[in-house]
Amino acid sequence: MNKLNIKYPLWFIKLTNYEYWAWQWFYYPLLPYIFYQAWRARSAGFFTTINPSFENSGFYAYSKKAILDLIPNQYKPQTFFIQRDENLVSFFTKHKLSFPLITKPDKGERGKGVAKIFDLKEFTHYHTQNADEEYIIQEFASEKLEFGVFYSRLPNEEKGIVSSVTLKEFLSITGDGVSTLGELILDNDRSRFQEKTLRERFEKEWNMVLPSGEVKELEPIGNHCRGTRFINANYLITKQLENVFDAIAREIPGFYYGRFDLRTSSLADLYDGKVKIMELNGANSEPTHIYDASFGLFNAYKTIAWHWKRIADISIQTQKMGVKSLPFWKTIGTCFKDN
Repeated sequence: MNKLNIKYPLWFIKLTNYEYWAWQWFYYPLLPYIFYQAWRARSAGFFTTINPSFENSGFYAYSKKAILDLIPNQYKPQTFFIQRDENLVSFFTKHKLSFPLITKPDKGERGKGVAKIFDLKEFTHYHTQNADEEYIIQEFASEKLEFGVFYSRLPNEEKGIVSSVTLKEFLSITGDGVSTLGELILDNDRSRFQEKTLRERFEKEWNMVLPSGEVKELEPIGNHCRGTRFINANYLITKQLENVFDAIAREIPGFYYGRFDLRTSSLADLYDGKVKIMELNGANSEPTHIYDASFGLFNAYKTIAWHWKRIADISIQTQKMGVKSLPFWKTIGTCFKDN
């Protein structure tokens, strides 16, 4: 066995790397600037006006399925809403579904409850465990590249802009022919944060030696809180890319601001608009390239501030169009609520 080389405890890594901070703590220093933007927009809930066709503009308590329904079928995987009392065998037969599939709560954030399901037995277990929640089933998008692409457009302008592109690197480890799977997991900072989940998932393989050079994917869901590394890919932003997302966004009524989480087979396909949009996040979405460790906290705050100004600029215009924001008391009650 290799001797583990763990230099820092997890609490120290969390403290010194802002990508691991609780989102509330990350945003506290920006509150004065956000309040200033609220004053500019003359509305405490200005951020709930920017996507008129989304429930609460996609800020909280919104249906993912309702937003996906606004996106043309050519740009998304097959997506279904499943009822709590659904007959699963009949459901699968009717829709001619095949595994693997992605399941996710219809209302929920930050990867909570999202799972990759490989067979009917797993799906039945998931359905039973989530009997009190409404959730959606999505065809698994097998395209090898996953991106987060942030797009926004002022309502009075013809062209929008792409302000963030994030390449997602899924949590994985590479064997050295000597160390066990468990040792490799505990020797990697990202996978150490997921130790409890990974011990359960790979219980039978934990003490097995991973062959040299073999790459083992530990987490199939591209969410930061589940170990995915976010890589700044803003170098991919071009006029061609902006034209592609202008075209897509124009087909989504009442949409001006948000992040497309998508998969594509290649960069050429990305620039051609050959994508599978798994989710479209609205007012609560972030330009996730800021969580690249090399980006830096100052640049992260500068980028977030720009996006909050963009929200206010859009809100000023949508309010003139007659879009109403949430009342003050409801806005305050939901700003720091985890969905």
